[in-house]
Amino acid sequence: MLADTHASDDIELPQINKRAPVRVRMGFSQRLYTSALKVKRIVARAENESLVRTLGKWDLTLLGVGASIGAGIFVLTGIAAKMAGPAVCFSFLIAAVMCILNALAYAELSSRFPESGSAYLYAYLVFGEVCAIVAGVNLLIDYHVGAASIARSLVGYFAQLCKDVGLTLPGVLVAIPVPSAPFISLSILAPLVLFMITLVLIRGVSESSKVSNALTLLKIFIVLLVIFAGITIADHKNMTPFAPHGSQGVISASALVFFAYIGFDAVSNTAEECKNPQRDLPFGIVASLLICAALYMGVTLVLCCVVSYSAIDENAPLTTAFKGHGMHWIELVIDLGACVGLSTTLLVGLYSQARIYLGIARDGLLPKKLALVDGKSGTPVVAQIVCFIIAGSLALLFDVHRLSSVLSIGIMFAYTIVCAAVLVLRVNAPEKALLSPALFALVFFSAGAGFSSKYNAAISVTVSFAALAVLCLFMICFRLTFGLPSEPMAFACPWVPFLPALGVMCNAFMMAQLEWEAWARLVIVTVCVLAAYSWKVWKSHREGSVGNDECSARLLGEDVQRAEESYGTVVTTFAGLN
Repeated sequence: MLADTHASDDIELPQINKRAPVRVRMGFSQRLYTSALKVKRIVARAENESLVRTLGKWDLTLLGVGASIGAGIFVLTGIAAKMAGPAVCFSFLIAAVMCILNALAYAELSSRFPESGSAYLYAYLVFGEVCAIVAGVNLLIDYHVGAASIARSLVGYFAQLCKDVGLTLPGVLVAIPVPSAPFISLSILAPLVLFMITLVLIRGVSESSKVSNALTLLKIFIVLLVIFAGITIADHKNMTPFAPHGSQGVISASALVFFAYIGFDAVSNTAEECKNPQRDLPFGIVASLLICAALYMGVTLVLCCVVSYSAIDENAPLTTAFKGHGMHWIELVIDLGACVGLSTTLLVGLYSQARIYLGIARDGLLPKKLALVDGKSGTPVVAQIVCFIIAGSLALLFDVHRLSSVLSIGIMFAYTIVCAAVLVLRVNAPEKALLSPALFALVFFSAGAGFSSKYNAAISVTVSFAALAVLCLFMICFRLTFGLPSEPMAFACPWVPFLPALGVMCNAFMMAQLEWEAWARLVIVTVCVLAAYSWKVWKSHREGSVGNDECSARLLGEDVQRAEESYGTVVTTFAGLN
């Protein structure tokens, strides 16, 4: 049949007058669809729009440790220990193993695309505009909530430190509940702490990095001192029962402490400020994660040996654990270490938030003023102030427990997108059609296994979901053929497609372990973002400006040109066969 085909006679290429402009007016649904799937291209930026490259690999490592060690040790250990008992050390280990899968994906993408934006940027480059803005906003919500939660804990530790030296702060400064609104707890000091840290960040990256590095090294020393002091008074009887709430308690706690490893996401946000991003970013991401995992497990083991898990104070777990052991000096050290540690975590967290705002604003999805970089300090001052206003408002009104219940889900959602992005970038073009449904099925069945496990469904249901998830994982591994990257990279995620696909599977399972408040937050925020995005496209469509029409015409012309080129390839192939 092919022998009878004459390309030059039977097939006519579409004719395009490349000199004449193509005038096409898109309908709203077509414009919305086109905008939602529009992908970003990395472009060179003017000097006044770029950040200053001043950070080396050890700066990045300490930045990642500073972002993580603080919230995890001085805030989440107490809450997680109540959920899992002494087995909370395994909760941190499980979270660390899963975060390694995500960290390797982050390391590849951050070295490949060294620009601010983190998961938002990678989603925009691979999946399109609407996926990027949903991921970016949900990631920002977790950052804002985390900063507010940490600020409240820092104030609690500062009040305890003042009490230890004979000073008592007024309750209105620390935290005062509102009887008529049980979900409200006012704090004056928490937003003031965020304001002071914002002032440090506005001065410049170099100054902020020096302060962060010094405080992080001091924090690591204090954490090691606490571990060795705790070993001297450890009572192994406190280790029983080891897992009072069973494996479900351990898994639920690991989902909660997932947020404790957010440091490597913060490292990826420094891509525009690294001296050598292709080499230094992967090192900083992986090294900071491993250091944090070792410190977390050491602290939680000592904490549960020093005091029974049921007697741990959620607001100040380490300080209260050493009370009654005749070691008043270590209580002072812990309170000081908590204030220092949480300050560095806040500093890096607010720093990362501003860089995500910077990336989104550059693309026109937020006001352009958020993308302004100060010529003197080299920092996005307006974005930094916005971060303070939002996080400060939350810290003023809500307590630690209320805030921590909605943490992690935005981070996990972003991590899932990053792992999937590595798969899509590395898959061969003919097999991309197989990947999307396979990834969707993997997420669905993994989340199903997580939900059925959390809510004590029949074991057969949990096993069935888990088996189907594993089946999808192996289908992705064995049915898809992955080629080498299109261009050499300084770091490539190993064992593709297995490790990124396993990361997607683990993230979906852990998301299902979170409380319903977190899911409600995710759904509400996502719906609001989609509504706002649709309104933005509708407004652009209604305005019907010439610029928009010409942009649509240009995009359509490019699509037709690509179709012509593809069609020409087919014709050439047919001619060769003939």
